[in-house]
Amino acid sequence: MSKQTPETPKQSQLFQPDPEHLKMLQDFAVERYKQDIQCDIEGRECIGALEQFDIEHLHCALDKYHELVSAGYTPSDKYLPVSVPGPFALIIMYLLKPEEVQEAEISAIRANIEAAYLEQLSTDKNLAIEKEIESQLASERRKVQQAKLESEAKAEQAMRDRVRAEVLAALGGGQ
Repeated sequence: MSKQTPETPKQSQLFQPDPEHLKMLQDFAVERYKQDIQCDIEGRECIGALEQFDIEHLHCALDKYHELVSAGYTPSDKYLPVSVPGPFALIIMYLLKPEEVQEAEISAIRANIEAAYLEQLSTDKNLAIEKEIESQLASERRKVQQAKLESEAKAEQAMRDRVRAEVLAALGGGQ
């Protein structure tokens, strides 16, 4: 003997988070982070695993390099230090941020991507709901308008038939 249980309606998969798509978005952002150089210029802000240090004079650059490496920064395989000739001999170094800093920033990136993704899904769902409501309201309005027109046409025909019968009766005749 099997018991019949009422079926619960299946929830639509539309506007439900897609873990694979979310992971793809997060992975893309993390890969970009790993390739980007940190930029704090207003309007061009960018978070990256690499930081650029512009230092005047070679001895200051060596001191700064030692300080940063001691703090956990590591040399970049992709970008070597550059010396810009000029009156002040500018040295530009690119160093990878310490691992713990990168891990914290990557966690924040993943969380921000997920929050933006879920917010976009919610926005898209709300827009779709509003569109569907407007579509159904328009359909209801058309039905009401059609019923009203049909009712008016029937009333008009009934009035025409009544007046026709009265005219025929007044003229003393059948048809």
